[in-house]
Amino acid sequence: MTENDYVLQEFYKIITPNKVELFEKIAVQRSKHLVIALENIQQDHNASAVMRSMDCLGFQELHLVEKNNRYEFQRDIALGAARWLDVIQHQEEPEPVLDAIQHLRSKGFKIVATTPHRDAYTPQNLPLNQPIALFFGAEKHGISEELQSHADYFVKIPMHGFTESYNVSVSAAILMSALRTRMLQENIPFKMSEKAQTELKISWCEKILNGGPALAEKYRLEFKKDFYLWLYTEHKQLLMGKGDKKTTKGKRAMGSYGITRKRKEEQVMPAPKAKKEKATKEAKPKAAAKKPAAKKPTTKTAK
Repeated sequence: MTENDYVLQEFYKIITPNKVELFEKIAVQRSKHLVIALENIQQDHNASAVMRSMDCLGFQELHLVEKNNRYEFQRDIALGAARWLDVIQHQEEPEPVLDAIQHLRSKGFKIVATTPHRDAYTPQNLPLNQPIALFFGAEKHGISEELQSHADYFVKIPMHGFTESYNVSVSAAILMSALRTRMLQENIPFKMSEKAQTELKISWCEKILNGGPALAEKYRLEFKKDFYLWLYTEHKQLLMGKGDKKTTKGKRAMGSYGITRKRKEEQVMPAPKAKKEKATKEAKPKAAAKKPAAKKPTTKTAK
């Protein structure tokens, strides 16, 4: 059992069975193969609507590029979605969008800018072999020039009416839905690993409980204390001749301290001591045999 496994196990003891069931059901559907980035969105309700769609479609990570605007999420629109998502804010001056691009590229993401004004990919042929970050621009002006000059791909949603573009939250929902369907159909491994799922479930537990982070830290200290106690006990058993080299624990402890069974046996029953005792036993009869010969009989003369 790993440290995170232990922490999650302890959390599951104190949250409701219904929450445990939901966490297990939802975490396996979560993805960070596609992340969303909103550049300088002006209307808070649009950002909140995007978060709601992200949660519904199982995409976990949202990046907020805040140059001129600071977001305040609308709870009545997001409906609590912010609690379940990982939200990362970029406010580095002078160009927060370049900070966001650099951060995402360092993690292996391709930068995809959404725009209806350029020749671009569609949701049906956008490359998905690498993780992608979908950037959406401000409602009035769209994506910035900095983003256009640094994007790896462009994507647009086909439209068949007079209106120039979709609302940003609608665009995000359409693209996320279409791309998730493609990833499922094309067997692209887009879901989170088991290790990442465990970390995610721990973060959810921390968010729904008062003092959740402090509880997590307490459980981690308990795990480390128990581990070091086990390590000490195993080491002591090996030195006393009780460790089992065949078991995984035995191998781990012996490997950690460089102790072999041969060395351990030599410490318990050293060979020179046995030879000395044998020599002492053999010498005693010889000494006893010579003792009578050392005395000479005496005779008395008659007067």
